[in-house]
Formats: sequence, C-alpha cells, structure tokens
Amino acid sequence: MNDTHKQEPADLQTEDATLSHGDDIAENTDEQSSASACLDSEKSSEEEVEQLRNQLMRALAEAENVRKRALKEKEDALKFGMTGFAREMLAVADNLERALQSLSDSPAPVREGVEMTQKQLLSIFEKFNIKPVDALNQSFDAHIHQAVMEVEDATKTPGTVAMVMQTGYTIQERLLRPAMVSVVKQASVKTNDDAALA
Repeated sequence: MNDTHKQEPADLQTEDATLSHGDDIAENTDEQSSASACLDSEKSSEEEVEQLRNQLMRALAEAENVRKRALKEKEDALKFGMTGFAREMLAVADNLERALQSLSDSPAPVREGVEMTQKQLLSIFEKFNIKPVDALNQSFDAHIHQAVMEVEDATKTPGTVAMVMQTGYTIQERLLRPAMVSVVKQASVKTNDDAALA
C-alpha cells in the first residue's frame, strides 16, 4: 500500500515542471491578451478621437454657414425692407404723371407745382436706389416688361417695345414692378387667298 501512495521524486519534478510550464503559458497568454486589449482600446480611442474631431469640424462649419446666412439676411432686410412701402409709392408717381398729362391746358403755376412734386419724389426714389425701367424702343425682356398687347408697326423690328403704358421700377437692381408695354409683332403676310377676299 505504501508503494502505491509513494511517488518517486523524479515524477514530482516532472509534474512541477509541467505545472510551472503551464503557468508560464497562461501568463504569456494573459500578457498577449492584455497587450491585444490595449491595442484594441488604443485603436478604438483613436477612432473615437477622429470621430469627435469630424463632429467638431462639421459643427464649426455649420456655425459659420449660419453666421453667413444671418449676415446675408440682414443685408437683404436693409436693402429690400422698404420694398412694400416703395411699391405703394409707385402709385403716387403714376398719379403725378397722369396729373401732368391732364394739366397741359392748365395755368403754369399749377403745372409747375405738380412737376416740382414729381421731381422731388423721383429724387427720393433715386436716393433709395429706386430706378425706372428703360423700356421704350428696347427689345422686349420678360424679366422686366409685361406685354399687355401687340401692335403692328412696319417701322420697328418685331419684339421691340412700341409704347409704355405704365413705367416699371427696380429697387437695388431687383425688379419692383414690371413695365406694362405694347410690343411690335411680326407683320402678317398677305397670301393670294387674302388678296382675293379683299
């Protein structure tokens, strides 16, 4: 019985060496996994830093865009804030023009008073960069002219403004009101059938 429970010292040394070698392998594996975890953690930290950097850059760009947009809106408000008022004042200019046309046989002082009032209004328009649209004898431009009718005129080229019924205006280079005009149309060509009917 003693023999079975007795172990030889050589066997114990082999077991100790095997256990010691196993502990070394476990420690190496732990160190490797720890190093791997550190590398993974470092990579994820770098990725997170890069992601945060990108978010910061986008936020700064967005803030700059908002600042520029607000500045542009402020400038537009200063330039065009009085557009509604200016549009209403165009009716006064139109009425003064009609008054001058109807006062051709009126006494000179009355006519001169209306002319002075019109000049003063037009100088105020000029001061605020409200300018009349030059339309008569110009090529028709749908951006600044509103065609009310077409007329035949052999002396003018088709597409030319023949008559201005209402003056158009711009404010700060932007259209305030289009000019109401009549435009020269292509002269109709008489055919043999039309000549026979006449």
